[in-house]
Amino acid sequence: MLFASTGIGRKLLITFMVMIALMAFGSVVGVLGFSYVEKTERTVIDSAIPAVIEARYISDLSTKIISTSQLLSQVDSEDDRKKYGKDLFESIESLYHRLKGLGVYPFDKALLARLDLQVQDIVDNLATMGESVGEKVVLHRTIQEKSQKLTETALRLEELSRSQVLNSNTVTIANVVKIYDLVENGEKEAVYKALDTLVETDLDLAERLHELRLLTFKVVNTIDDARNSHNIKKIEKLRQDFTRDMTIITRRVQAVEDPSRTKQMLDLANDLTKSERLFNELIQLVNINQKLKLLGDENVHKFQELNLTISQLLEQANDVTQQAVADVNFVLKVVQQLLISITMLGLCLVIYIMWRYVYARVITRLNQYEEAITNVANGQLDIELDTTGDDELARMGRSILIARDTAQELKEYKDSLELQIAQRTQELKSSNERLNVEIINHDKARDLAEQANRAKSAFLATMSHEIRTPLNGVLGTGELLRGSGLTAQQKQYVDIINRSGENLLDLLNDILDYSKIEAGHLSIRKKNFSVQSMITDVHHLFSSRAQQKGITLSVNVPVDTPEWWSGDCSRIRQVLNNFVGNAIKFTHTGSVTIQLSLILDTTLLFEVIDTGVGIAEHEIDTLFDVFTQAEEGMKVSGGTGLGLAISQRLIEAMDGEIGVESIEGQGSTFWFSLELDEGQPVESLSDNKTAIDIAPVNILLVEDNPVNQMVAIGFLERLGHHVIAVDTGKKAEEAIEKHQFDLLLLDINLPDTDGVTLQKRLREIYATKDDHQDELPMLAVSAHVFHEDVESYLSAGFNGFLAKPLVENQLVSTLNRILNDGKSNLKAPVIIPSLQLEMEAGIETEENEMILNEKVLQGDINVLGEDRMRKIVGVFKTSSKENLKELQTAISNQDCYQVNQLAHKLKGSAGSMGLMQLHTLCHQYEQYGKNNDISLCRNDEISQVYGAAILALDAFFK
Repeated sequence: MLFASTGIGRKLLITFMVMIALMAFGSVVGVLGFSYVEKTERTVIDSAIPAVIEARYISDLSTKIISTSQLLSQVDSEDDRKKYGKDLFESIESLYHRLKGLGVYPFDKALLARLDLQVQDIVDNLATMGESVGEKVVLHRTIQEKSQKLTETALRLEELSRSQVLNSNTVTIANVVKIYDLVENGEKEAVYKALDTLVETDLDLAERLHELRLLTFKVVNTIDDARNSHNIKKIEKLRQDFTRDMTIITRRVQAVEDPSRTKQMLDLANDLTKSERLFNELIQLVNINQKLKLLGDENVHKFQELNLTISQLLEQANDVTQQAVADVNFVLKVVQQLLISITMLGLCLVIYIMWRYVYARVITRLNQYEEAITNVANGQLDIELDTTGDDELARMGRSILIARDTAQELKEYKDSLELQIAQRTQELKSSNERLNVEIINHDKARDLAEQANRAKSAFLATMSHEIRTPLNGVLGTGELLRGSGLTAQQKQYVDIINRSGENLLDLLNDILDYSKIEAGHLSIRKKNFSVQSMITDVHHLFSSRAQQKGITLSVNVPVDTPEWWSGDCSRIRQVLNNFVGNAIKFTHTGSVTIQLSLILDTTLLFEVIDTGVGIAEHEIDTLFDVFTQAEEGMKVSGGTGLGLAISQRLIEAMDGEIGVESIEGQGSTFWFSLELDEGQPVESLSDNKTAIDIAPVNILLVEDNPVNQMVAIGFLERLGHHVIAVDTGKKAEEAIEKHQFDLLLLDINLPDTDGVTLQKRLREIYATKDDHQDELPMLAVSAHVFHEDVESYLSAGFNGFLAKPLVENQLVSTLNRILNDGKSNLKAPVIIPSLQLEMEAGIETEENEMILNEKVLQGDINVLGEDRMRKIVGVFKTSSKENLKELQTAISNQDCYQVNQLAHKLKGSAGSMGLMQLHTLCHQYEQYGKNNDISLCRNDEISQVYGAAILALDAFFK
């Protein structure tokens, strides 16, 4: 039983109950002590502290009353008097209310009575001050009105004086003129008489009138000085000056000859003389101000006494509080001593229990039992235990002995188990032999997977070639148009067309590039580049698309950012193009900003900020996964979901960071940062540096595609070279036997042979000719741009490589290197267009719905001429008609592979001719064939669209 009389549990229970009792007693003591402390604290909070607060509030209120009374004594207007009087009345009323409230607190009654008397004295004194302020305001207003009136009267008198002075001056001038006339007539007596009159009458009158005017100004100043003076003696002095000046003014007015003016000026002078009482009112105002000052000083003194009384009340409240604190400290000390005693007693009891019961009767026996269990586990079964007693541990000891006996029985089974293990070992050996067979099978499966991967690479290489073939016509035509004497704006448009075509080419490269990423063959090539030029190219590339959507595409690059850096410009542009393309695609209103920031002098932060639809928070974490798109992206245009995944792989390969911040419905910010080294400026080829002193040479061009053949011929002939073009290997052999050539351009994929085999055969033929040179330069031309393929071409004997579609600058650079440098440097560097990524390269625009985009044909006519374009169109009609028949046959036979190949071929030709509707439909059929589902492909549909395309071409050339 759990609490048997002989059990350890009962003994421990009793001991712990005693400990609990001690703890309970300590708790009671603590509760009682803290209850007294709480009661004392409540007394302090409810009585002493509020009393102190009230007393301090009364002290603050008295300070406010002093301040308000001082302001009241200085007012000059009735509004200010009412305002400060109201504030003073409210403060006094609040003071009375607070004084009555002090009676509920334990303050000395004598101090409270004295406080009431002091407040009453202050109130009486303030009442007297209020009456004096009222008199002051009335008197001040009267003085202001009178002084203003006197000033106006004096100014009117001055104006009249000024008019008389002017009249006097006029008379004097007339008399002087008269004297000059008398002098001219020789009348000396009349002259002397006129001079006497001028001196004795006219000049004397002018002097008196000038004095009158000056005295009028002086009177105005006297009135202003008296109004602003606060000294009675000074006011008396100013009154005497005023009286004297007015006496002189009266005499001078009487000298005015005009009776009406004299009467008018005497009336104004009398009005000024009668206003002498203004000086008495000014003296009275000074006396009132002095009285208010005395009352203010008396108020300050009375408030000092009031504050002294309040300080005595505060001291009483502090004494009460200190006594309460002393009582609390005493109680806390007593409670502390009791709790210490109880704690020490409980500690001794715990030590006794731990030694007497826990250690002696539990831990010691448990150690013995633990050692016994260990021996049993180790196979040492000769153990003995003392199991006397009837407590829990004794029963445990007996159980250990039972376990010892059981272990003895288990040992007897050991031998039989060893025999069974030997049998099982033989069975495992047989299983291992079967596993070896499975491993061999797995190796075979791995070989099959590697073969499938190589097949995929071959498929991608073939697809690269087929796409590059029609694209060569587009880029080549653009390059020819660029050098045909265009205006600056047309040249900019052609540049944008070329860059767009190059980016379309780069989309293909990115598909191939992703296979490299999967295989772990991604390479980063560092070179010097201009970051401003790169961002400007991206801006130009996407500006037209932004304008079509009605949004703003802007660039923000700090002016102090270094221009030249060392890094993989192609990869950086690839990621930036992807970000900008996505931003424009998902921004319907507002703007897209390409922003560059410099961090810590070596890290470039690229940001693409848009005000588009934004991305949901739950989609951000998976946005950079392969074949993953945001829900909005799938709604807008579908897509593969490879763009951001490739971007992330590229940035990580350059040891950078990439990320996105977005708020759904407000916009997104895609960013990546790279730590780069500053680079050196690189001189780029200008548009005028096409052919640098290359003497005309004879060139053999082996190209089976007529469009690409014509473009290459146009490039080479514009450079001044003589070109012979053939479309098969057999014709090439015949040409080299009959003619002398300085350079050969060989397409790798030909109808009757391949470029590598043909190159070796042509070298053999060339070596047998009598007039052959040491070595004939040969360049490989192909859409297969894997580095492995290019290296194989160079290893096979080619002197250089040109990637399709041909780019004029790269063609010129290679020819310069081959033809100018001579035989010492026939291994030209591999020229491959830089990789860029145009996310969703197959986005349809309004032009895709056009039957014929006339701009494409017109641009080709401007470069190649109308005759050559008519020939190209004729070639297209012939080849496309046969291609159409084969495509319709493949659709009827449900041959998905042939539909894919033939639609691809017809699509390239239609795109080169600007037949947008046919190009779009062929692109759809190509995808259907690629997906092994051509149920939507219809012969009547492709026939109808093709017929409309041919009619559009005929109408254009009419």
